[in-house]
Amino acid sequence: MGIVCGYYRIENEIIENLKTESEKILNKIDGTKINKFDYDSPKYIYSENVKEIYQALEKITEEEIKAIFNIQKMREQNIYNADFFDESNWNFLMLHINTIKNAFRKATEKENGIIINNH
Repeated sequence: MGIVCGYYRIENEIIENLKTESEKILNKIDGTKINKFDYDSPKYIYSENVKEIYQALEKITEEEIKAIFNIQKMREQNIYNADFFDESNWNFLMLHINTIKNAFRKATEKENGIIINNH
C-alpha cells in the first residue's frame, strides 16, 4: 500500500506534534528510506509498525489537531508546502489526515506495510 500526498509533510508535522509519552510509536510514522543515499527516496513502514501507528492515530481527534495547528511555526521550520497552506484550507487538511488514517487502517486490516512517496 502506498501514500502519495502533496501535503504529507504538513500532516506528518501535525501528527508528530500530537505525540505524548505513551504514543512514542508515532516516531515511526516517517518511515525508513528505501535508498538511504537518495534524498528523495520513498520510505517504508513495516506491517508490525503500521498496526501500532494506526492504533495511535485512531486516538487523535480533530479538536486535538486544531489545538496544536500552527502554520506559522511550520513555515519557520520550512515544512514542505506550508507556504501554500493557510487556515482557510482546514477541511482540505483534515481530508488528507483522514486519508492517512484510512491508509493505515486498510494496511492494518491486510497486515501490510506502507510505502510513502512525498513527491
